[in-house]
Amino acid sequence: MVIQLKKIERDLLYELSKNSNITLSRLGKKIRTSKQVLSYNINKLIKDGVIIRYFPIIDYNLLDLIELRIMIKFGHITPEKEKLIIAFIKKESYVKKILKVDNHFDLVVNVVSNNMLDFYNFIFNLEDKYGSFILEESIDIQAKNS
Repeated sequence: MVIQLKKIERDLLYELSKNSNITLSRLGKKIRTSKQVLSYNINKLIKDGVIIRYFPIIDYNLLDLIELRIMIKFGHITPEKEKLIIAFIKKESYVKKILKVDNHFDLVVNVVSNNMLDFYNFIFNLEDKYGSFILEESIDIQAKNS
C-alpha cells in the first residue's frame, strides 16, 4: 500500500529527520501551523505506519567519549570461527553495534570508548587472538566538534 503524503506531512517528516528533538512549538513555527495540527499529523503518521519507532541519536562528543567504527574483512574463515570472533567482540562493554555487511568488508563494529588507550587495547587483543583470520581492517574515528 502506497500512502500519499500531504505537504504538511512531508514538511513534518523532513524537519523531524533533521532534528528529532525539536519541540512542537518550534516545529510549528518552522512549518507555520499549530501544535494541535502537528500532534494530529504525527499521530496519523504513526497510525499509518509511516513513523514506526523513535530512537535517540547520541552525540558522544558531548559526553567526552570517542566514537569509532572498525570495518573488518575476513580471509579464509569458517562460519564457526566468524561466530567466535563476533562473540569475542560482543563481550566488550564499549561495543555498541555489530553489523554483518555484504560489501568490501564483512563486519562493521561501532565502538564508544573513554580513551584511545582502551580502544587500542581492544584492537590489540582482537588482532592477537584472531589476527590470522583478518585480511584487512579500517578504523574511522569520529572527530570531536570544536
